[in-house]
Amino acid sequence: MKKVFNLLVSFVLIAGFSACSKDDSGNQQQEPEYPSPTPVPSADYKGLAFISSGESTVRLAQVGTPYEISLEYSTDETHWKPYAIGETITLADSTFLLFRSGEHKNRKFSKDDENYYHFEISGPISAQGNIMSLLNRDFSTPLTFYGFFALFEGCTSLLSAPELPAKALAYNCYGMMVKGCSALASAPELPATEMKSYCYNSMFANCTGLTSAPELTAKRLESNCYQHMFEGCTSLSSAPELPATYLVTECYHSMFNGCTSLTSAPKLPAATLDWGCYSEMFQGCTSLTSAPELPAKELIRNCYQLMFKDCSKLRYVKALFTTSPSEETTKDWLSGVAASGTFVKSKNATWNVIGAHGIPKGWKIETR
Repeated sequence: MKKVFNLLVSFVLIAGFSACSKDDSGNQQQEPEYPSPTPVPSADYKGLAFISSGESTVRLAQVGTPYEISLEYSTDETHWKPYAIGETITLADSTFLLFRSGEHKNRKFSKDDENYYHFEISGPISAQGNIMSLLNRDFSTPLTFYGFFALFEGCTSLLSAPELPAKALAYNCYGMMVKGCSALASAPELPATEMKSYCYNSMFANCTGLTSAPELTAKRLESNCYQHMFEGCTSLSSAPELPATYLVTECYHSMFNGCTSLTSAPKLPAATLDWGCYSEMFQGCTSLTSAPELPAKELIRNCYQLMFKDCSKLRYVKALFTTSPSEETTKDWLSGVAASGTFVKSKNATWNVIGAHGIPKGWKIETR
């Protein structure tokens, strides 16, 4: 009997010892009853994921009555549950939340600017993975009108945006998508080459922490496609290249309006203008000292309206148009610029307009 008792004691001691480990100082540490959560999804998962950097919550709400959709979510990449629109999911530090479409793909998502879906996020969260998993698990469903309109608008604790790999866009599909996401420091890549009207409308507006802009490679534009895209991005110091040479109605309207840290403007190679194409484009860019060369010879209605208004440090403009500037084409375009500067005009230009709609009073005039 004594031997049996000793054996039982030995077994308990060994089991207890094996449940403990020692740290570097030799102190015994109790092993956790459950393993620590995996901080990020595996490389096998390519869809939309939210990674929490602290206590946080995620909720997909609806505004108005958008299209009916079916979604699933997972917090371990193994077990998937149906997601009820409006449900709030709480995440601990270093945990993740995955979203994908239900068994049947979502052919449509948001409907218009009064009927759409919208994430509400609290706490520091990074988004990653392919946004298109909200439409189809294999990412094959194309974007539709207003597809992801205002999806993350006002998510001030969103640290990064998901991947937006679509090559063909739709009307207002990314409109206001991350507007007001003030913690966003960098933008996702935008590889699309097939544009649609308003596709990037106000997409990054008021993202005050945004320091760099994505590359924009599209050469064929659509009306209002870049309208207000970076408006109010007060930390943006440089602009992306704009290679398009064929312009359309208000394509760049207010694109960088209020970007007070912008020190250099992109080249504007187009030789033919369209209605309102550059209107208010750099208005209020108070760090801009030199304007991009404007090679177009003929002015169009509202083409340069308010283009550089209140660019208080602007001291150099080279504009080669031969059409006489007027309130109809260049209304207040150089109002509020530096008191002195240089204006270079075409040697073939016969106009001589001084003032807010033409050459600022007090500026030196050169011809080339």
